[in-house]
Amino acid sequence: MVNSSVFLVKRFLLLMLCFFCFWTDYCRADITFLADRANPIVRLRVGSGSGISVINFDVPGSGVGSGVPVEGDSSVRVVMTSRFSSPQAMSITVDSSAGLIDGSNSIPVSEVSWTSTDGDVPASNFSGSTNQSVFTFTSSQRLRDRLTFSYANSTVVPAGEYSGRVIYTVVLP
Repeated sequence: MVNSSVFLVKRFLLLMLCFFCFWTDYCRADITFLADRANPIVRLRVGSGSGISVINFDVPGSGVGSGVPVEGDSSVRVVMTSRFSSPQAMSITVDSSAGLIDGSNSIPVSEVSWTSTDGDVPASNFSGSTNQSVFTFTSSQRLRDRLTFSYANSTVVPAGEYSGRVIYTVVLP
């Protein structure tokens, strides 16, 4: 359902990998260091927890490739808790290698960037790699933040509904 005056970057999907996820409340940015525990635990939730979070970027046909960024229509919650008794090198990574595709047309996923409500998750853009580090830490902590995504809109591309998926993972060597 695309008319010539509307360009849609649609269904930018965020797949959640949840490790013991039990949060259901609306989150704001907050990091709290937790007491060390004998039994290590890591929990990660990206999105609402009730399926795949979808972010739409609606670009008017006259504005395609103008370089004026377009903010996504919703934000995404990130909640991570880690507890362990000794320092552990850990990171949250993202696989954004799938890109944004509409048939044979594509938009580099590096055109999509994010900011966070409180800056606890550093602002950046997707690199298009399979293993992009988003956040690294070495001590027990609790992270709660909301990410807002923007499409750079710096390239003229054919009208369409471009879809892509990114996958967040906690990496513990």
